[in-house]
Amino acid sequence: MMNTSVAENKSEYSIDSTQFTERRSGFLRQILGGVFMAITFSIHALLLVAILPSRIARLRATSLFARFVGKILVLISGCPVAVNGREKLVQNKPAIYIANHTSAFDLLVAMWLMPYGTSGVAKRQILYIPFFGLVYLLSGHLIVNRGNTNKSIESMNRLVKLVKKHNLSIFIWPEGTRSRDGKLQEFKKGYIHLARQTGLPVVPFLITGCHQVWKPGKHTFHRNLVTVNVLDHIDTSNWPNRPVDAINTETHQCFEQNLPADLVPPKAA
Repeated sequence: MMNTSVAENKSEYSIDSTQFTERRSGFLRQILGGVFMAITFSIHALLLVAILPSRIARLRATSLFARFVGKILVLISGCPVAVNGREKLVQNKPAIYIANHTSAFDLLVAMWLMPYGTSGVAKRQILYIPFFGLVYLLSGHLIVNRGNTNKSIESMNRLVKLVKKHNLSIFIWPEGTRSRDGKLQEFKKGYIHLARQTGLPVVPFLITGCHQVWKPGKHTFHRNLVTVNVLDHIDTSNWPNRPVDAINTETHQCFEQNLPADLVPPKAA
């Protein structure tokens, strides 16, 4: 009996020790990532100031920067990332890429994988992220202010003109905000209006596993497999003639059908 008790205590100690090591490792990785961001984002911000008069130059410079920095930050996290259908990201370029959003880590994965010449669309709150917010403000990517519909529409129209003129792609989170529990949320309709005006195809970009890497309110990374599935493009040539709600429902169902059951909202499951 005593030997069994000792063995159980050793086992519990081993588990506690492993968890402590993992937490410490995650904390150190996050510190390293923060230092890397502080240095690289500060340097890039200075570059953007130097080319401030040209929005297209800022967008293209930031596109290259994001791909490099995103990849390094993903490597620092220690999380393996499996990408299925990556070739579809460029087969239909330019395009409107839409992805589910479950964690701040999603952003790093998207930065790394988005093709060169992609403009992001994000809500105003992104400006409050240290270092990242400043670069986003200077980059020329679209900032949507939901509190002012008229200004948001004007910004969208300017982006549409830029996309058409310079053959750019667009990346947008259709949920509008990060899911707190990892489950797919309802989609906003901005991506539909952008597709109608630009005529670009829509490419679904499904990310799973990120909600276990960097959980809301936590300050450490947890190693976890992240999987990215790039689906076939959606032809939008008939979208101007179809009801917006019907399009949105079909697109949302596309995500529901291709996400793991634990990420699908109960009503859909």
